[in-house]
Amino acid sequence: AEVVVSFGAFCALTTTIMVNLMSQPRIYFAMARDGLFFRWFTVVHPRFNTPINATVFTGCAAAILAALFGIDILTELVSMGTLLAFSMVCACVLIVRYKSPETPYRPTFLLLGLAVSAALVGVSFVQSWHIASTVIFFVLSLVPCIGFFRMKAYNMPTTFRAPLVPFTPLVGIYFNVFIMTNLNKWVWLQTAIWLAIGFSIYFTYGLKNSVVGLQARESAEPSGDQSSDDQEPLVEHSASTEAVEPETLEMETVELDEQDSLNRVH
Repeated sequence: AEVVVSFGAFCALTTTIMVNLMSQPRIYFAMARDGLFFRWFTVVHPRFNTPINATVFTGCAAAILAALFGIDILTELVSMGTLLAFSMVCACVLIVRYKSPETPYRPTFLLLGLAVSAALVGVSFVQSWHIASTVIFFVLSLVPCIGFFRMKAYNMPTTFRAPLVPFTPLVGIYFNVFIMTNLNKWVWLQTAIWLAIGFSIYFTYGLKNSVVGLQARESAEPSGDQSSDDQEPLVEHSASTEAVEPETLEMETVELDEQDSLNRVH
């Protein structure tokens, strides 16, 4: 039985690593094509039509991490990244569905409250605190959930719609954060370092070079061409008015001359 389980684990790890090595370069390529990541990753192989630079970078990074860190640290780090990514997907579903112009930040505050309360529940459970504290934190975590159930959906998708919203994303965030609290504190520190590196790249490079972000900013700003176009009919109207006024005066003068000539005849 031990040989069978080991062989199954070996096959599962091999396929997972191969899938990650194939998918991660495409993510780098898509981000770089938009401008969120460095343009160096958009280079495509002339023969195989694959993102060659992104593939080489991903393979070298994976090899270096495997050589420097043990399997236990990498396992927990991958688990932390996966749980964090799933939690962010659930949070984005709730924000997109319930964000409105009247209350744009209310979903974000509710999600922060849910994450903090779920983390406190996990810490109290792992550290074997008093059962009363766990119950209190659990009751507090229900407050943001009730807030989402009382909110009215603003952006309803027209094609695919995630089922059981907001129940499914809320449960996903709750259990993901709960499991993340069971990981080692050094994994949290390494995750914070990786997040700091990612945020520094985003705010220093990606934010100002993103094509989608630039289009969104341009659409949000009022353009000067539209105001000038709106003023053109007024100018044309005033010009036409000025052009008509001399003709009107000339016609009135001709009518007065005709009346004078008739009076003289009579």
